[in-house]
Amino acid sequence: MLVIPVGIGLLSKLFSRGVRAEFEISPGAGSVAIGGSKKWGVGHRGRDTMRYEEEIGGEWQRIEISGERLMGKAHHVIYFHSPDRWQNYPDWARHRRTEIISRIKSEFREPD
Repeated sequence: MLVIPVGIGLLSKLFSRGVRAEFEISPGAGSVAIGGSKKWGVGHRGRDTMRYEEEIGGEWQRIEISGERLMGKAHHVIYFHSPDRWQNYPDWARHRRTEIISRIKSEFREPD
């Protein structure tokens, strides 16, 4: 009989706001207004993948960035492509590596 209360407790934790936020994949989630008109956002997609998205021409464009979820003080490791491999991204992101990495780092800061 202890199984039912434990199961309910685990389900309530899984559907909590914090856990749902970790797996948010909707376009524009966590977006920030830049200069009043340009918008961008970063977030998680699944357990280990992060996303950078930006509104370009009224549509949300996204690139995915590999990472790894860690235990302990550091929450994630982010694996940015080398400058050469970065050229495989879509045109809108291809020549903006430094800017995009800076934005991602501003949202996924190192732990205190």
